[in-house]
Amino acid sequence: MREIRTLGHTDKNQKKIDFVAENLKIINFFPDADMPSEEVREPFRNLPIKFISIPMDFRMDYATLDKNLKEWKPKVVICPSVYSQPVLNRPDLTITYENLWPIEFNETVKLWKMTRDKTKTVTVSVHPDVVRDLRFKQHPTKKLAIASVACNLSAFNDDFQLVPSSYPVIKKKYGKVTLVKLLRELRKRNLDPHEETTEDQQTTVLNIPILQAKITMSNGGKRMKIQSNDPTARWELQEMFNDFLMEDDGIVGRPTRDVRDVDAKEADK
Repeated sequence: MREIRTLGHTDKNQKKIDFVAENLKIINFFPDADMPSEEVREPFRNLPIKFISIPMDFRMDYATLDKNLKEWKPKVVICPSVYSQPVLNRPDLTITYENLWPIEFNETVKLWKMTRDKTKTVTVSVHPDVVRDLRFKQHPTKKLAIASVACNLSAFNDDFQLVPSSYPVIKKKYGKVTLVKLLRELRKRNLDPHEETTEDQQTTVLNIPILQAKITMSNGGKRMKIQSNDPTARWELQEMFNDFLMEDDGIVGRPTRDVRDVDAKEADK
């Protein structure tokens, strides 16, 4: 998981620092303890990142901070330049870390510069319905025919395929799925799952013979992989997850109330 932690003093009158974030999943902010969490969050609300605010009083023991950084091992530590240079007669008031990025007041930081290019070449097949009704026309300058195509890229089971745009597209949702909850949902649909657990107890595989499919659960229920040779079966299982996962605004720790779960409990009564 790509992670960046930001350390520094934040003043309410200080101008907002603009971040351009790409391919980053988590950013941890350590503002002053009296800084409201929503004010810290506001400049970054529209970015596609998970936001964790951890208010800290910077009258801290720097030896403890250095110890924590060695334990956390963040990719980069961004901090005001004053914390990266020894203070006269107080060499202990300095952040020491291998990947330290000192910044000046009101400096713009582009986080995408710290990411690596993860471009991957894959083979993409084309669904017959995509090319069935193509209307070709002569290229204005070259000796070839061209046609416009409207389609989506499907990546089920790492099998990349261009499918018609009329196919339903599921919005990205978040949440943690427990094994108990998943088994209950599958049995509710009479799918009769068979449970298998790996030797390290870290991964659980649910085989579903009726659909000739299987669901692999790992990372404590935060990662699910649906595998099946039948696209209809995959969509059926995906819709099941879509029913009990919730859309997330990116703020960690905010209490959410799943209305569907409440309705289910009322129905059980």
